[in-house]
Amino acid sequence: MIALISVLDLITNIHNDRLLEELVLDYGLIDPSKKPIPHFSWCGAEDMDIDGAGNILQKLVASIEPFKIQTSGIGLFTGGTPVLYIPIVKNRKLLELHELIWNSVSSYLCNPNMFYSPDLWMPHITLAYQDVSQKKVVHAIKIILEDPFIFTLKVNHIAIAYAEKESSGIHRQYYFSSRGDQ
Repeated sequence: MIALISVLDLITNIHNDRLLEELVLDYGLIDPSKKPIPHFSWCGAEDMDIDGAGNILQKLVASIEPFKIQTSGIGLFTGGTPVLYIPIVKNRKLLELHELIWNSVSSYLCNPNMFYSPDLWMPHITLAYQDVSQKKVVHAIKIILEDPFIFTLKVNHIAIAYAEKESSGIHRQYYFSSRGDQ
């Protein structure tokens, strides 16, 4: 699996927000020993022409300024492999940027995951996906019932990331223009 992602500074928010700290540390939604990379994905595929996509991304990032995203609540993708996540609030700028990225790199993707296509994309930050038990979901819902669970996070790059059976990481990162850096 290979994806275009933006890594987020969720750790700062973990230590500054009681609810997130309780979800992550007390209920083990993120296993610190696995060193997860908090991120959201722009697109994903079985494979990618990294050089071709990289050339396109290098040109795109020159015209994109860093921006902020907002989260709201907790979500759950149900099914055989449930995913507990933090939804990212969609706005016009984010949707237009996603569509630009998707349209620019889609020809470099091999077997793209269509859940990342502009019509289906649901931007989110995964909290847990390998061990999502009913107990964890119930605790997460109890914790946030009376709190909007809102964070503002800076987005300043796009990275080409990979996940294989035994390893995962970042191939390359492309930073947005520093003009207007917030």
